[in-house]
Amino acid sequence: MEERISNNKRVLLLLPTGMTIRNFLTTEILNFLLENPSVEIYCAVKNKQKYSEFLSHDRLHYVDFFNKSLFSPSNILLLILRRRFYEIFPNKTLNILKQGPLFQNMSSRISSFLIYPFPRSEIVFRFLESILHLFHKIPKNILNQIQEIKPHLIVSTHLVAKNEFDYLQAAKLIGIQTTGMVKSFDNLTSKGFLPCKTENVVVWNEIMQKELIDIYQYDKSKVHISGVPQFDEYKKKPSISKYEFLGNMKLLSSKKTILFATNHENISPDDPKIISYIDRFLDQLNAQLIVRLHQMDSMERYRDITSENIIFQVPGIDEGKLSDQRVAYYDFIKDLRDTIYFSDVTINTASTMSLDAIALNRPVINICFDIEERPYYNSVKRFYDFVHYQPIVDTKSTYICLYKEEIIKNLELLLDGNDTTSPGRKVLSQTMLAGNKGNASRRVSEVILGNLGLS
Repeated sequence: MEERISNNKRVLLLLPTGMTIRNFLTTEILNFLLENPSVEIYCAVKNKQKYSEFLSHDRLHYVDFFNKSLFSPSNILLLILRRRFYEIFPNKTLNILKQGPLFQNMSSRISSFLIYPFPRSEIVFRFLESILHLFHKIPKNILNQIQEIKPHLIVSTHLVAKNEFDYLQAAKLIGIQTTGMVKSFDNLTSKGFLPCKTENVVVWNEIMQKELIDIYQYDKSKVHISGVPQFDEYKKKPSISKYEFLGNMKLLSSKKTILFATNHENISPDDPKIISYIDRFLDQLNAQLIVRLHQMDSMERYRDITSENIIFQVPGIDEGKLSDQRVAYYDFIKDLRDTIYFSDVTINTASTMSLDAIALNRPVINICFDIEERPYYNSVKRFYDFVHYQPIVDTKSTYICLYKEEIIKNLELLLDGNDTTSPGRKVLSQTMLAGNKGNASRRVSEVILGNLGLS
């Protein structure tokens, strides 16, 4: 280890969540980095034995990712700072979420008490921030780990999450370069607060780049546009035929195929009822339905749906019960690619799945109604007013259904080949997906190599 440490440029890659493990360990980012013989990578994960099987290389190592107690003083202070940040730098999404948060848990209720006194005072915010940085103690296990690896660069893969804070603070203390990546297109406007700013940041597109510059005063040269690495796989055709895919799914090649992507119950409470409603028209449409469960959804919600025209797809079901385990499924991206590719239409509620389908140039139907009328701040309608979803709405790249009958009307049109959203999809692909060129993983690796002085 000492010999490798003296000869190579070392990267400590922080992978605290299933989603970031999926985005890095099942894409080509690490392979592109390892093409450079001077690079050595240390992946910090919570299950070394499991994830070391995803990718192996003599210059790739897996180490423990250390989390400290949820109720540590720094975590509590970070929660206070995040809540105050929302008051100081509001946007339309945050204003909506104040009235009806997505998850009505104890944390969201407690957080409303963390902004007093003077909730909009930037002076108070900066004071608390300075307290955090002055008195924060790096846990010994993290400090020892970093001192042993001696990385030249630490890479944050989920910049808005607080679980990488100790590592990034240690990097600042020791004088190690840092690079961060914003995980998804909604992160900066719906989650916002960055617990620790990195020197460089990788984002999907110019929209996110502008958000970082406007909110965090980043220099434009430090915010690098990559595209969406996990969408690179979508530029490759499936390794099986449509006939084989449908056969594996126990579906009929004589019928059209609709993909319904569910979400967490708090976000899409009506999914079971809408699926049952669509089922009534499947014979008339000569169609069949794949219901793909979100990693935070449960089959328990759909126990009463037994239609022969409906097949359920539960990715990562054998990986564990937690959503982090289910999404960090090695073939997650490839299976999703095949499912969208061989489906004629995709249906979802204001989900990232819209972008997945658009990347594969498949039409999308968005659900923008409640089965039973709800107040706006508890309705799915509010999601289409969120800042991150506005480009999708503005480009008319999906069919947004304001009542349930519109779903069937749009399905009839789309299954007959009458699609009017293709121009919008092309525009969105150029903007939000940065051209969707299939080279995003290469771009991320180039940024990291550049930060190592190896470009």
